[in-house]
Amino acid sequence: MKIAKKTLFAFSLLFLIPRLFGVDCPEKRQAFGKRAKQFTSSLVFGKVVNVTPVTKDRYGRTVALVSVNRKLLNEELIKNGLAWVYNRCCHKALPQA
Repeated sequence: MKIAKKTLFAFSLLFLIPRLFGVDCPEKRQAFGKRAKQFTSSLVFGKVVNVTPVTKDRYGRTVALVSVNRKLLNEELIKNGLAWVYNRCCHKALPQA
């Protein structure tokens, strides 16, 4: 889990970058890894996203559903062929955003 700390005026904000629930994406150096990252960035960069925690993985990282503009990022990656269903942890269907 990556956490970046930003200070804005008198407020301290923490940004959480979760693991995506139910999907497995290629690593950066694997085939389509860069494309999956570009696709994800194009959907979420600079936008307000809704993060719905589902669980924590064995390393304590937050695993979540991420939606933006009424689209579920987890599902969009799969629909666009840039990720696949991660059967090991996905024991239920992904809900609609």
